[in-house]
Amino acid sequence: IAPPILIVLGAMTFVQVGYWRNSVTLLTHARDVQPDDGGTRLMLGQALRSAGRSADAQRELERGVELLPGFPDLYHALGQARINQDDFMGAAEAFTIAASLAPDQPGYLFNAGVAFGRAKRFDLAEAAIRRAIDGGFRTPPAYLVLGNLLAQRGQLDDAIEQFERALQLAPDFAPARANLERARRLNITANPDRLPPP
Repeated sequence: IAPPILIVLGAMTFVQVGYWRNSVTLLTHARDVQPDDGGTRLMLGQALRSAGRSADAQRELERGVELLPGFPDLYHALGQARINQDDFMGAAEAFTIAASLAPDQPGYLFNAGVAFGRAKRFDLAEAAIRRAIDGGFRTPPAYLVLGNLLAQRGQLDDAIEQFERALQLAPDFAPARANLERARRLNITANPDRLPPP
């Protein structure tokens, strides 16, 4: 009698594992059991975004923010979902709130700067990236993005300096190397007096 029971239990377990392996299903069930749990809303929102369901993720995360308004990770995840929805200003707003709630996390400001840049608000983007760097987010991508923003404004000398900083931290960082070479070429074209003597 024991072996048939074990086989039945094994089959039931196998079916349940297959069902609950889907994190969206599991987290949706958890949300339904505890609808006022902001942490569950955060995890469900992230799972939905990973599954390509950004609009659903945004709804869950917005509800999570209502439940836990002082939790920066919710705002950060909401910003990511809004980026996926091409709502760049909304994303920048969410990242900026996350940064204000967690001033020791300058990466949130970096993300705000990227979102402002995608919204073509280059002045706000530059200010956010500079604040992130000043706050300790001294990474090759931060210097690359700042360099790109400066190059777009025609500030090639300053852009070159930022690309060089990125390469000091990561000598093989190909995007910084390519943008540095391009900025140098543009700078020489714009300022032919800077050409080395023959």
